[in-house]
Amino acid sequence: MRRLRWIGIGLLLAGSLWAGYRLGRWWQRLQLEEVVRRRVVTTVQQEAPASFLVVGTATVMVTVEASSHKEWLGIDLGTTTARVRVPGTVHYGFDVRALRPEMIRLRTDRVVEVVLPPLAVQAVEPQLEALEIETRVGWARLYRSSGRRMEQEALRQVNAALRRQAEAYLTDSPMPRHYAAAALRRLLVPVLAAVGIDSVQVVATPSRILVEE
Repeated sequence: MRRLRWIGIGLLLAGSLWAGYRLGRWWQRLQLEEVVRRRVVTTVQQEAPASFLVVGTATVMVTVEASSHKEWLGIDLGTTTARVRVPGTVHYGFDVRALRPEMIRLRTDRVVEVVLPPLAVQAVEPQLEALEIETRVGWARLYRSSGRRMEQEALRQVNAALRRQAEAYLTDSPMPRHYAAAALRRLLVPVLAAVGIDSVQVVATPSRILVEE
């Protein structure tokens, strides 16, 4: 009977030690997760003092056309058309204020999971050195009036067309999120190494980024 009692006490102590060990591991992980969250958010926000972190660039191409048709006393004087084709450089990223601590978590398999905020266009710059203009002047019209006017009208539409093309690129292509993951990985490697995660791999998915040991 006494032997069974000691066995029971031993099992109880072993169970208590195991529970204490698991509780300690859970508490350590909880503390590490809090540290990871603070460091990731602080680092990202420090990289973007203007609240917008640029994580990638891309080149898009647009073609803009402006035309004008004219008649005089019922006589068709023709149509003047100007077509502008120009590439543009897109700078995109995300608002760092949208990255909140609850979007970062330390998984039990030593993976830091970061939900990437929505990407947005920060700026679009037309590459004017590669600008192409094609102008066709109506048969009874003048280039110095209708031709130049249509060229100026087409040029005025370039920035808006580039921005629309850039926004479509962010929406339709998987590459911006891939590049964003790579940029964030480069940013997080030294941060996570400082808290004991020495090998970091960032994997982009449609809605999140994984930082993996």
